[in-house]
Amino acid sequence: MNRNIDFTQLGGLFVYQDTLDFMQSAFGQPMDAIARAIGDKVILTGVTDQGATVTDGWISYAGEILPFTGGLKATYIVLEEIIQSEQFDDAVQRPVYKTRRLKFGNALPPAGGFPYSDITRYAFNSASIKDALSTIQSTLKSIINLEPEIILSGCTVSNVVGANMQVSGGSVMFMGNVVPSLPYSGPFPAFLKDNGTWVTAQPGAGLFVKFDPYTSQRYTDVLRRATTPPDEIKTFSTKSDRFDNNGIGRWEMKGFELLTSMQGRTPIGLWFDGNAETDVRDVNYTTAGNQGGTNSIAIQKNNLPNVRIDVLIPREKTSFDAEGQGLITTGNHGNEPNPGPTLQTDPLGDGTPLNRVQAYTIIVYAKRSA
Repeated sequence: MNRNIDFTQLGGLFVYQDTLDFMQSAFGQPMDAIARAIGDKVILTGVTDQGATVTDGWISYAGEILPFTGGLKATYIVLEEIIQSEQFDDAVQRPVYKTRRLKFGNALPPAGGFPYSDITRYAFNSASIKDALSTIQSTLKSIINLEPEIILSGCTVSNVVGANMQVSGGSVMFMGNVVPSLPYSGPFPAFLKDNGTWVTAQPGAGLFVKFDPYTSQRYTDVLRRATTPPDEIKTFSTKSDRFDNNGIGRWEMKGFELLTSMQGRTPIGLWFDGNAETDVRDVNYTTAGNQGGTNSIAIQKNNLPNVRIDVLIPREKTSFDAEGQGLITTGNHGNEPNPGPTLQTDPLGDGTPLNRVQAYTIIVYAKRSA
């Protein structure tokens, strides 16, 4: 207590009104502080709804811990003040005892009150703060405790220079127990142990979070792993250093691996309903995992347009009589030989394959490791 009276002193302590006020403040002020911490209109004990009636109990209301007198339900819980008198040394009765309590009422009195529907109990309808906190802790563990080590806040990596880094302080859950972590500055890899301290050699036992220099144990990354089933494929826009040379995820990409079958390839939807669509669906699209296509293709003769090309013949090599005007001449007359000569143009190209690649952006196809 912040106030107390030393009753070990001998000689006879006179008790005055100031003495009693000192004693009353010694326990009254801390209790009011506790009430404010608990909250407003919160059931501490009792106040059990039994249908038509409610049992006695205690309620935190307006910064005070007040008894509640149960009974038949009513619209409001009202504040009642009871004043009692006491005779003083001068033989005068004075109102000195004041009792405040809560009870049911159908109208709000000047002293105050609130609707019965506003009253609340601890989370999960617990009977005590301990029960409520225990239930909350168990619930949080079941929701958050997805892996043995989870960073809940902080532990931000910065100033990565050479083989050194800085990590801010934070909060880490080890097997459901929340541990505050100290800041760190030094070489990496470094390991945050389950007592909140740092070491630069990997611990031989116990729980720890590895920073090299980044980490895989942030809650958002742990949650993503937990909510992605094995072999589910996802697309990412991520830095290339998030995967090692074998395509295995590092740091926030831990638990994922690069999809080998998608290297340099674009996706095509599975043709599953058997309904053909001209120039859209191909029999090769009916089986997932089938592959095809190339970046370029050499155009063959049968791929050229089905058109004829006019070949211009210079004037001095043509005949101009009535039968052969515009035809190729052989000899000194205008009769076309049979068969006629073969015309050959210059080469149309050099046979370089046609580049079929459209404008593109590289993204990461990764799947959840089994």
